[in-house]
Amino acid sequence: MESKKDIRLKSYITPSRYELLIEPNMNGKEYEGSEMIYVNSAEPTKSIRLNCKNIIIKNASIRSDKSDQAAKISYFAEREEAVLKVNKEVSGNIAIKIGFSGIHNENLFGFYRSNYTEKGKKRSILTTQFEPTGARLAFPCFDEPAMKAVFEIALLIEPGFEAISNMPIKSETMKGKKKLVTFMPTPKMSTYLVYLGVGNFNRISGKVGSTKLSLITTQGKAEFGRIAFQYAKKFIRFYESYFGIKYQLPKLDLLAIPDFAAGAMENWGAITFREVELIADPKGTSTATKQRIAEVVAHELAHQWFGDLVTLSWWDDTWLNESFATFMSYKAMENVLPEWDAGSKYLDQEVSRGFSSDNFAASHPVNMHVGDASHAASMFDDISYRKGGALLLMFNDYVGESVFRGGLKKYLKKHAYSNAAKEDLWRAIDEFGSSHGKHTILADVASEWIERPGHPTIFAEQHKNGITISQKRLTVSKTLNEKPWPIPIRYSSGNGSSQLLMFDKKKTRLNGKPNAKLNYGQSGFYKVEYSDKLMDYVGNLVKEKKLSGRDAWGIENDLFFLLRSGRLHINIYFNYITKYMMQSGYPSNANISSHLLWLYFITDGTHLNEKIKKAGMAYHLELLKRLGWNRKPAEKTYDTTMRSLAITWLGAAGEHSTLKRLVELFNSKRIDPDIKRAVYVSVASNGGRNEFEEIKKRYIASSNPEEKRILLAALGNFKDKSLIKASLDFSMSSMVRLQDSIFIPLQILKTDLGRRIFLRWEMANWNKLMGMYDPSTNMLSNLTLALSIISDKKERDIVNKFFSEPKNVRGDIERDIKIALESIDANIMFLNSNL
Repeated sequence: MESKKDIRLKSYITPSRYELLIEPNMNGKEYEGSEMIYVNSAEPTKSIRLNCKNIIIKNASIRSDKSDQAAKISYFAEREEAVLKVNKEVSGNIAIKIGFSGIHNENLFGFYRSNYTEKGKKRSILTTQFEPTGARLAFPCFDEPAMKAVFEIALLIEPGFEAISNMPIKSETMKGKKKLVTFMPTPKMSTYLVYLGVGNFNRISGKVGSTKLSLITTQGKAEFGRIAFQYAKKFIRFYESYFGIKYQLPKLDLLAIPDFAAGAMENWGAITFREVELIADPKGTSTATKQRIAEVVAHELAHQWFGDLVTLSWWDDTWLNESFATFMSYKAMENVLPEWDAGSKYLDQEVSRGFSSDNFAASHPVNMHVGDASHAASMFDDISYRKGGALLLMFNDYVGESVFRGGLKKYLKKHAYSNAAKEDLWRAIDEFGSSHGKHTILADVASEWIERPGHPTIFAEQHKNGITISQKRLTVSKTLNEKPWPIPIRYSSGNGSSQLLMFDKKKTRLNGKPNAKLNYGQSGFYKVEYSDKLMDYVGNLVKEKKLSGRDAWGIENDLFFLLRSGRLHINIYFNYITKYMMQSGYPSNANISSHLLWLYFITDGTHLNEKIKKAGMAYHLELLKRLGWNRKPAEKTYDTTMRSLAITWLGAAGEHSTLKRLVELFNSKRIDPDIKRAVYVSVASNGGRNEFEEIKKRYIASSNPEEKRILLAALGNFKDKSLIKASLDFSMSSMVRLQDSIFIPLQILKTDLGRRIFLRWEMANWNKLMGMYDPSTNMLSNLTLALSIISDKKERDIVNKFFSEPKNVRGDIERDIKIALESIDANIMFLNSNL
């Protein structure tokens, strides 16, 4: 028997075309289907392996050389495969005919059912989520990204419903009492990008060039898609210009799905979104939600080129899809919506999370071998999305924008409708640079960064004739003396100019630079620890406004890591922030706010907590005093963001005057969308049973996706023991969608009491949670990583003992368990060194 870890199908059998007919079942679970798969076998064979999970193959035959043979069917559930065997060998061009039945599950994966309410009546749509390995739950197929084929899809549906797939409808005819909807053939594409949808929909439509663009929702919600629709039109034009390649399909649908595990999915020509990521009330939507919608739309549209047109060869290169979509989404926003300062937001939202996820000895490389199917799902994490995206920012800076863009164009044109790997991309960028007089060595540099876990910290020490720099890998718990990274260091002495140095040794000297700010512009994915003199030097540059908010962000982020990992005492951190960074601007001020919040949470239950609370109040009162409670005309978007952060912090901490005003707003129900989260979180954090019932009531009554998310999260902020337990019970009730069921548990972890209750709740319900959350959703992963906030040794031992039981471990969370335990150890060390 072949190893379970080798899950790939035989490479000598390659599909070219699927003729797929499915008869969905709008009122039940089981549906019927049939297909003809045209393949080529380069070798004679008596058996054909294909992927199949929770599908019953009712009949199968294989045609070769005009001869049909009935196939014997065997299932291998662990491998998620079916094997079709015939008596006589077949080779060359082969047609596989299969009749099958499948299940419409409600687990947000495969061909699943999504329920919603319209005018008090329960309705449903059928929709799909196939990435990475879900197509095999809908129809037997060669479910690997490199096995691209043309799909000719037909759906046999009840007349009162509409069918949607990747391509426009070719024909609609009646077949008995049902409607046969046939779609135009797709281009060559991977199975995970196929889309099937059936339901009653509303839409708004328009044109972008020759492409028909539609935003599609369930009944009565299409008008709330206007914001996303306008963003999409602008982003498509940007990508067509940036890549030099037109969008390739005749239509593009953006679909808002009521039940959806991820944020969105880039099915070619039929992108699916969680409702809150696509639709919003234009009159009552916060700036943060508008930005989030823009970012998600831009991310998925980038995939239409980077992922759909050119697709990764295997899941080792998951990051190649996701990092680029993350990176390009912010490029698009910078171009289309320059007032948002998306470059700074990229540091605050993406690069910071890339660092946070990579700060552990248990971190994994950006590019890593993928074994079984659950391992493939686990690659969709912050390392693939955010660290990978941060590395692209560094590579872009290293080779230069024109070379980077030119290389991307070359790569996309060469590999269109095909598959590629990371080496193909680096080669294209280096070749483009070489042909334009700039000789780069990105292929060598990039491989070091994406094939190794972690990142370096540079130690900078001032000497009479310059600065000595050395590098090591630091994690939250230890120092690792590894081989040097090739680091493209951009540095400045404060006069506005910069130099680029490739630092690939353990130690060197920057001659002639007695003072320098390293990682100037903050494009590099490394940290810097300065000597005391240099630390004061760069602090003064920040204070005197000689460095940007982005550079200030880098200095503070590195300093906080030293605090977090026990290398710096909290008094030194506070003194530095107070002396140099009180007016450092965005995104540094957002970073400081989030770090003060982490300190407030982690110290709950200790005498240090009151000190953090006072420091946090002082910082945020100063911010609020400068910004005021009301948005000003032509106000910068990041000031709106910071006002919301300041009010949320002060209200949740119980600052008297702030809380009083927030309670008044809560009771009036006339709340500015930009501070709505602050209102609900603050009332919950300081409230009791009456407030709990009122927030729950508003959650049940609301039809606004943004407001429902805020209200649900607020329910996790109560501090009374009975209310914490009540909110956990509510999170598992039928009133909360499966996709939203982790919001309350993740909020409860903010307090010491909440952490203790959560830990016991999670373990008592673990079997249920494992059954609820498919590995593809990453939801069990989120609940496992949530334990990272624990800082008590006894609770650490409970976690360790629990996960030492093999029955409590699944492939998609193995690494998360290691990271959670490492983080807990670092938390304990942090508290011990500062208490």
